[in-house]
Amino acid sequence: MIVLKGRIIDAISDTYFENGVVVIADNKITRVCREEAFSVPPEAEVYKLENGTIMPGMMDVHVHLKVGIPEKVQNPAVYTAGISRTIPGMDQYLGYRILKSYLAALNFVPSGITTVRDMGDMGG
Repeated sequence: MIVLKGRIIDAISDTYFENGVVVIADNKITRVCREEAFSVPPEAEVYKLENGTIMPGMMDVHVHLKVGIPEKVQNPAVYTAGISRTIPGMDQYLGYRILKSYLAALNFVPSGITTVRDMGDMGG
């Protein structure tokens, strides 16, 4: 069990509260409450976010996963073993496009974006 302590943004009530607790068990958030409403078990890993804020993941509802992806993802020598450079028209294959889109999507999570809506891209 992991327990995060800090200021919590409550997206439902459009407010925040200090001294909040987020409990994570089995990789799932199981409880969000005020610190005084929860007794921390001795075996829990506790992380105090003294000056931090815990907030829900953000959504970006207008992305194009294959357009404007970072160079490290576009570099087929690193991520696709040079396939697109050695096989003309490789970008037309669905599996290749899915791989490139997946690699681009990984760049959202470190920014706090946990949900995206792909508006479509070149070639489908």
